[in-house]
Order: sequence, then structure tokens, then C-alpha cells
Amino acid sequence: MTKKEFVVILIFTFIVFLAWVVSDLIRTPPSEITDQKLKKAVEPLNSSLDLTTINLLEKKEVIKTSISNTTPLPLKSTITATASANTQ
Repeated sequence: MTKKEFVVILIFTFIVFLAWVVSDLIRTPPSEITDQKLKKAVEPLNSSLDLTTINLLEKKEVIKTSISNTTPLPLKSTITATASANTQ
């Protein structure tokens, strides 16, 4: 490849690249948000803390319940009765 051919390919590549960038700039939609729901979704959050709910939670009384953590076990006679019924 001669120097002249290389320059022609380089210029052609540059023109294609430039046309690509210009076409992307033309086709890009405006960045302005037009949908009202989307505008509301992207607005910043309020950083103030509502202390009324926290105060209500602090005033609550703790209810102590006594729940048994043990599980009742089945009787041996029930186990043997069902086992003998299954074998017959």
C-alpha cells in the first residue's frame, strides 16, 4: 500500500466517523423530562425525619407473653397403632 492510498483510507475513515457522530447528535432526543410522573419520580427526596412516628413507638408498652417453646410429642401407642395399621 502506498502512502497516497493510506491517506485516502485515513480521510475516508475520518469522514465516516464524523458523519456517525453528527448523525448521533441529530437523532439524540432532548434531555428535558416531559412526563409528569417521571418528573415526580426523579425529584430529590425530603431528608427531614418525621419524629412523630418514632415518639409513638417509644411510648408503646412491651407486652410480655409466656409462650411455651416446647412441642408436644405424640404418644407411643399412637405411633405403634398407625404402624401396625399400615402393615396390615
